[in-house]
Amino acid sequence: PESFDYAGIPCLAPFYYRLPAQAVPTLPMFTLRRLRQRVCRWLGDWRPEVVHSHTIFPVAALATAVAHHCGAGLVGTVHGWDFDGALPNRRLQPHLRQLVCGLDALLVPNDRHRQLAIELGLPGQRVATLPCHPHVTAAFRGPMSAAHPGDGGGPLRLLFPANPPRAEKDYPLFQSSCGALRRRGYEVSHETFGGLTREQVWQRIRQADCMVLTSVREGSPQVCKEALVIGTRVATVDVGDMATYLPVQAIAQARQPEAIADAVEAALKLPAEAWELPECYRPATVLAGLERSYGIALRERERT
Repeated sequence: PESFDYAGIPCLAPFYYRLPAQAVPTLPMFTLRRLRQRVCRWLGDWRPEVVHSHTIFPVAALATAVAHHCGAGLVGTVHGWDFDGALPNRRLQPHLRQLVCGLDALLVPNDRHRQLAIELGLPGQRVATLPCHPHVTAAFRGPMSAAHPGDGGGPLRLLFPANPPRAEKDYPLFQSSCGALRRRGYEVSHETFGGLTREQVWQRIRQADCMVLTSVREGSPQVCKEALVIGTRVATVDVGDMATYLPVQAIAQARQPEAIADAVEAALKLPAEAWELPECYRPATVLAGLERSYGIALRERERT
């Protein structure tokens, strides 16, 4: 629906036009900017102090128009695709650069994305690395699972934490890694995501012996942090920010099935105390970082 309530908060979700594969990037930019009047009418007398765009291309075009009309600070968030998908695209890059450089503050999920934002022209003091914290209800939280017994072989339940048709998640590499483990004597079964509620996702994570990520690109994948909170081990290729908090043994040395199988075996054998989510992913830490960025945006807006 175009308008609805979420947790008692009225929401507006206006439609805009774009072509498949962003064939004409100016089209969504143009139609989104034209929505500014409608959004402001919907807001009525209420005026935001900060407008926060939770992606950049193309919807930050609308956020920019609304922020300028209301005299509000403008904050953007990059979750991954903007810099990993849009930035390398020569048709999209100039529009992305324009939108990024028009922000008062930007939040990114990892330090590599922070450097990319600075290279695009946004001053470093206005770019903060602030990955999202995991939100898992108390019923699904628990201690880390016990180490897997033995030196190989036996039943092994693996989880591919995505919908297989998503090409960037590289399901074929996951399947090949399962094959490498079977050749080592494991009786591998596996589950995937797709069409599940949040509670069903958490239940599927809890049932797995190990979650295995083979993604080509990631920012700061929530599902990995959720797994640690739930108590499920993780093995992954070196992507996103996972090498900054997962045990080094759980990071595959290459995007190859045998290397991923090595990481799975190592992850299963690690003691429970080897798995700990750093302080920077705690809700209070993330909230404090968000408030700092809002303060920066307000000061920038006052300065200009």
